[in-house]
Amino acid sequence: MMRLPLAAILALCLTSPTVAQEWGPWWVLGPYDHPQGSGDVSRPYSVEETLKTMEPGFEGPDLERVYRGKGGARIAWKPLAVEPGRALDVGPIEFAQVLEAPEGVERWSDEAVAYLYRVVQTTRAREVPINLGSDDCVRLWLNGELILDRAVARGLDTKDHSLILSLRSGVNHLMVKVANGNGQWAFQMVPWSKFPQPAIDAAIDRGVEYLLPLQYLDGSWGDRPEYGSGYTAFATYALLKCGLRRDHPAIRRAVAYLRAEPPQFTYSLACVILALAELGDPDHTARLEECLDELVSWQESSGRWAYPTHPAGHYLPSDISNSLFVALALRAAEKAGARVPPRAWHALMRGALECLSGKSEVTAFTGGRVDAAGFGYRPGHAPSGSMTTAGISVLAMCEQALGREIAVKYRQKSAMARRSALAWLDHNMTWGGNPGHNAHHYFHVYGIERVGSLLGLDILGGINWYWDGAEYLVGAQAEDGSWTATQAGKDPMVDTLLALLFLRRATAPTSGGSGAGGRVRETAEADAEVMLRATGEAPVAVWISGFSKDLLARLEWPGEEGRGLRIERVEFAVRHLELGGPEQIVRVCAGNPARPAGQHRFAAQHTFPSAGEWAVVARVHALAPPREEGFEPEPVVVASPELKLRVEAALDPETLRYPLDRERNRIVRGRVRVMASSHHGGGQKADRAIDGSYATRWHCALDDAEPWIRLTFSQRLKADRLLLTHARPRATHRAAPRPARVRVVLNRRKVLEVEMNADPMRKTELVFERTEKLSQLELRILGSRDRLVGSDAVGFSEIQILEGR
Repeated sequence: MMRLPLAAILALCLTSPTVAQEWGPWWVLGPYDHPQGSGDVSRPYSVEETLKTMEPGFEGPDLERVYRGKGGARIAWKPLAVEPGRALDVGPIEFAQVLEAPEGVERWSDEAVAYLYRVVQTTRAREVPINLGSDDCVRLWLNGELILDRAVARGLDTKDHSLILSLRSGVNHLMVKVANGNGQWAFQMVPWSKFPQPAIDAAIDRGVEYLLPLQYLDGSWGDRPEYGSGYTAFATYALLKCGLRRDHPAIRRAVAYLRAEPPQFTYSLACVILALAELGDPDHTARLEECLDELVSWQESSGRWAYPTHPAGHYLPSDISNSLFVALALRAAEKAGARVPPRAWHALMRGALECLSGKSEVTAFTGGRVDAAGFGYRPGHAPSGSMTTAGISVLAMCEQALGREIAVKYRQKSAMARRSALAWLDHNMTWGGNPGHNAHHYFHVYGIERVGSLLGLDILGGINWYWDGAEYLVGAQAEDGSWTATQAGKDPMVDTLLALLFLRRATAPTSGGSGAGGRVRETAEADAEVMLRATGEAPVAVWISGFSKDLLARLEWPGEEGRGLRIERVEFAVRHLELGGPEQIVRVCAGNPARPAGQHRFAAQHTFPSAGEWAVVARVHALAPPREEGFEPEPVVVASPELKLRVEAALDPETLRYPLDRERNRIVRGRVRVMASSHHGGGQKADRAIDGSYATRWHCALDDAEPWIRLTFSQRLKADRLLLTHARPRATHRAAPRPARVRVVLNRRKVLEVEMNADPMRKTELVFERTEKLSQLELRILGSRDRLVGSDAVGFSEIQILEGR
């Protein structure tokens, strides 16, 4: 069997694979008795003696010959009826329906084997890509050569194998063997088809739209503060890979956060390097090199990397998972112009090889027995899909980085380990989970992308890994745009990042922007008189895309039909649908009512001051034709329906200072006693409002009609301002209950009141008239936005006291 590069496969699929080919009908033979069931398909039966007649130049088997089948029954080849118009794909072949039951044999389709045979004629040699599936085991021969051999219990799925049939000019012979354990017994072969790229692009955009509102107001992502900047750096890297510009507000906020949060752990530091390298900003070169030097210094004598201290505070030995992220970071740093010492790559290669498990012999999907060995998390650990893809990836990156400098003693060992690991991966290929482990599902899926991209392989495990994997991921995407693992250890944000990195082919040399966030949004109402379109994020461009036929018929002047309306001006107005407030006119475009406007696009650009759902409306001030000669034209105002826009790319420069507030905060845990009127749930107690994390919060009880929180300091604090952050400071929580008005009591005597900023992505700042020396601070919530105090849990994520800028 010949394998083609992916570009060649795609070229083949631009036309029907059945052009200039004649596919004969399938012939079926069976059942044979097969005690091995789905555990083995290698046992030969008498009909396999005819394989020599299927070699090039031979006429094929004698289709009238009689064989001895299950229960001693006489069996012979039997043609299957083919529906008109069917050629390569004749639909599922259910053997229990097309074969005759042997007399006196119960459950005759269990532990049985059947054969299929057909002839394919073609006018010239050609390569035909196909997909096929079987229930259960399958072997397939083309012109007497075994090109597929897989013993596994499974249901029928035509995505199980992708093959390229190398047809020669003239007659070609195809024979298939299907072994059944019990239950359903079937086979199907179909033309290979490329999953549509627009569906992949749409899934990427939806994934990005899911992630953007999850960013906290300080620019961070993730609910695991113990990992510091790691989650945020990884999200930044993935979003840049998905096409977000480096000047996108979400990226700018994230970069500000990464500047303020030095990474302390291997994963975090490696992800920071990935993000900085992907930014491609010369201003970050010095920091990238500093991070690289620190990361290299953490390499252990094993050649691998550990945490170096686990976020829980204890030490764990080095592993291949940490080492994978380091290898990705080293590779990215070198591409950005930094230099990694060759000794670090050599040591990493040595450490990775130690994680290879003991070999076992398996059946290759292309036939024959091969040695297979997967990678474990640490030396001596059982292999899993995620760690095997990690091990292959690490070795590939080491080899590519070292090039000709690779030590001779590692070159052959690495090549042999890679072959064995690929055989393990081929044998255990699946999308539905992480083979060998009950967690890290999408880490395994992303691993397939890394292996395929790093090694330049189009086929893994007998399938076109990218297109089949993309089809799986698009089908697995949730309605909100996220992905969530099917196994333990679910983390929708991380699972979504990993799925996006697969779809973007992030490891491929030319991966890059999909244009996420640049999709066109337009008026949906079919009866709209004025239609709008919008695109972009910051700023958003909005324009009039057309008028209804009825409106044109009513307002175009006699003799000017088809030339458009006479327009005096167009007003564009916006309003925030979630935060409320009055409508604002943001742009007035002047027209010329002396002549028809024709195809002129009245357009506006606007940078929204805050994120959330906005409505845009255009009001067209036009002149209707005079009713009679000598009359003045009548002014008419026609409005578009509201075009709703979800805006995530709003950026107030003040918010770039938020990441610094935690270090500037004068409140020190351990030196303050916190009390509250009540709390909602064990994880939302009063001390969560001063723990330095925007992912946690103090919430009062649902029925607390007079909620308050009080901070008493062991030493007086000098302060000139108070910062209050809503309990859920993410764009996705704009509809959540939150304080509207707060009474602030300083030192039990000074009383102030403050209106809270309605936007959860904005802090509320109360500047004192003079510097205060605080011994106590009390906050009383007087009102809840759009809700009633005493019926909802309201509170704060962070209370911060600052002195000076």
